[in-house]
Amino acid sequence: MYEKPRKNNAGRKAIDAIVMFKMLVLQQLYNISDEELEYQVNNRLSFMRFLGLGLPEPVPDATIVWLFRQQLKQQGLIEELKKQEQFHTLCKDLHQIKVCFGHKHENYLNR
Repeated sequence: MYEKPRKNNAGRKAIDAIVMFKMLVLQQLYNISDEELEYQVNNRLSFMRFLGLGLPEPVPDATIVWLFRQQLKQQGLIEELKKQEQFHTLCKDLHQIKVCFGHKHENYLNR
């Protein structure tokens, strides 16, 4: 995606495409709906940290996630991403982190 120049400062600020992409990665990794993704990002510090969002920053809502995914689909980028070995490696690495730091291993960080 690319950032379009703004004509004026009215309206909501554009959301970083990297944040949106990372949200899609989390959604794929945890197999959750757009609404559940929005809820989890708002309630899990680990998700916010992964996205690079601070507590006071607004979280993209389910509709924004859906629209972003639709834009990627229209441009043929979703299928292209699925073909990329780096994307699969990223998802595999994130899955390993999820397993290591999942609910069964919560005390691991407190050692």
